[in-house]
Order: sequence, then structure tokens, then C-alpha cells
Amino acid sequence: MDSGGRMGVPQALQEKALRALRAAARRVGDPRAHHSKGDPYEILSGVPKDPHPLGLHRSLDPPGVLPQTARRLDATPRALENEIAVSVRALSIDSASFRQLRETESATGEAIGDQIFRIVRERGKMQNPVTGSGGMLLGEVAEVGASHPDAARLPRGTRIATLVSLTLTPLHLEAIGEIHVGTERVEARGTAILFARTLYADLVGRPDAAPSHERQPR
Repeated sequence: MDSGGRMGVPQALQEKALRALRAAARRVGDPRAHHSKGDPYEILSGVPKDPHPLGLHRSLDPPGVLPQTARRLDATPRALENEIAVSVRALSIDSASFRQLRETESATGEAIGDQIFRIVRERGKMQNPVTGSGGMLLGEVAEVGASHPDAARLPRGTRIATLVSLTLTPLHLEAIGEIHVGTERVEARGTAILFARTLYADLVGRPDAAPSHERQPR
């Protein structure tokens, strides 16, 4: 009976390695720890030793690519060691995307907020599948990883706006609030993840940057 596995490794040892590698993946927040099956060597290749400063570790489909080119991101709402978790207050949707969302609402009856919620749920980011565009977000710092370049200077509660597209920003939404058609701004509640090299603006002392007519999303 052939009890060997890949490269002559006994099946029992492969299974033990598989369990160990999944445990390692869980420790670094890799969701593939819960879904990978079979070859532990494949899991080993997918477990990030350190979170990538450009966020490659958050790309799920396909894995390991730049987040903007990935179809789906890992939007687990917890900051890894070189990330920032942001409590989202509003999304400023790209004009082309917002126009397309309005057209879809008129054609199908699916509300803009429902479309945004669906896209984010399916993709782990706000990237309109028709236009390919996203936007930016406003929120407050909820958590800063110890290895993030700004860990020493960025306290919790700091109000920030992202200076990169939502097409590369992992986003987990809990609720959508009021839609401001005139400004193409959507009030929202959720968590976004910024990477070590994600650009953002500190909005301290900028009350004009707060969401217009802010209302708590339900």
C-alpha cells in the first residue's frame, strides 16, 4: 500500500503539516487558512511572512497581485501589523461610477445603496464592475498596526481621507446611510484597511470635510 505523499512524505506527516500551516495562516489573518484543501505546500506558498506594504497579501482572486487588479480582496476588518483600520463614515463615489449606479437604479429598480453594498460584499472593495472605478473615503482611525510607518504619530480617532482609490482599498460595510446625489457622497458604516504605503490626508482642523448632513446609517 502506498502511504507516501508528495515528494515521498508520508500522508500522516502531510496532514500534520497542513494543520500547522493553516494555524500559521490564521495567525497572520490569511482567510485561505479556512478554505485551502489538500497540498500543504500550496498553503505554505500563500501564507505571507510579513504583510506586504502595497497590500498584496489582501488579494484573494487572484492571490498575490496588486489590490487594484484583484477581482476580490480580503476585507477582514482588523489591522495587521503594518496596516491601519479606519472606521468609515462616508464614501465619495467616482463620478463615472455614480452615474452608472444611477442608470442601473433607473433601469432595474436596485437602489444605489443596495448596489454599493452588493459590490462591496462580493469584491471586498468598492470597484464598480462596469466602469472599473471607485472613489475615496472619509473616516476615523480605529487601529494602527505596531509596524505601520505612522504608528507613533497617528492616534485613534484621527479623522482622515484616503488619497488612493477605493478600487485598491479593502472595505467591509455594515450599513449604508443617506445618499447625497448632488455631491455623489454616500454615508456608510464599516471598516476600511490602509496599507503601509497607502496615501491619506489628516483632516484634523478641517470641519468642512465631515459628511454633509451626517446621519447614522442603519
